[in-house]
Amino acid sequence: MLPHESTHFTPRRTALTCALLTLIAACAQQPAAAPEPAASRHVLEGQWERTGDEHPATLTIEGDSLYFYSRPDHQFDTTFAFVPDTDPPELHATILDSPRTSSAAGEVVVALYRVEDGTLSLAVVNADGERPLSFDRASERLEFVRADRAE
Repeated sequence: MLPHESTHFTPRRTALTCALLTLIAACAQQPAAAPEPAASRHVLEGQWERTGDEHPATLTIEGDSLYFYSRPDHQFDTTFAFVPDTDPPELHATILDSPRTSSAAGEVVVALYRVEDGTLSLAVVNADGERPLSFDRASERLEFVRADRAE
């Protein structure tokens, strides 16, 4: 021990030590990252058509790519990823390109999703807004039916 070092713990040093020990213990107890829900990706892949709206739209999902088209000035090329351990299931889509505005590139859209009775439902909100907590409380919901094959 050096002459200027103290052997006593100050409240600040004690708090820091406790915080570090808590962090180490929490990290040690964390389960391994959940694998991507491959079953969900398989169920979502394909072409979907929007229902219940006067504005027709299509949604095409292939691999980690998601393409939304409603009209020439309202279309988005995105890449998406599932968020593990969320209930309801959640995905994040990052806009790669949009003719609507070049500033949309890089924007992340958060969506809850579910497939029931052949209908894909998305509860959508931009990442800079509040995350939807449920389908019932979402500010924007989109519903699609399978266009490329029967369920």
